[in-house]
Amino acid sequence: MEAEADGFQVHRSWWISADRVVKTRRDGRKIVLIMRNGLEIPVSRTHQAMVKERFLG
Repeated sequence: MEAEADGFQVHRSWWISADRVVKTRRDGRKIVLIMRNGLEIPVSRTHQAMVKERFLG
């Protein structure tokens, strides 16, 4: 239940747990989240403002 409270959608196909994000990367205008297991997850334009505020701000 706690993981759900700290999770969010970053793309139509991706819902993530915030505590699993270890790094962010820019790819041109795109933002990519790097997870603990090495998985790279794209952030849609719709969710970029929230991700910037949470991880880059």
